Amino acid sequence: MLWALEEMQLPFDLAGMDHSHDLNTEAYRRLSPFEQIPSIDDDGWCYPNPPPSSSTWRKKSGCLIPADRAGEAQVVR
Repeated sequence: MLWALEEMQLPFDLAGMDHSHDLNTEAYRRLSPFEQIPSIDDDGWCYPNPPPSSSTWRKKSGCLIPADRAGEAQVVR
């Protein structure tokens, strides 16, 4: 996932976690209900265990996906 964010030149912050403590908190369950990692909070939109190059971020960055609908359909297919 990190390579995709770097390739799309999207800013991100990494947060270190103590797996034996931090995953089992109410705050983390709001972000990732099944306590999975990684999880992403993108301006209030939470993605537990997101795919590496989600189309949301490809569209947001304008990278890794064509701007036209036909080209986007080819990539998604």
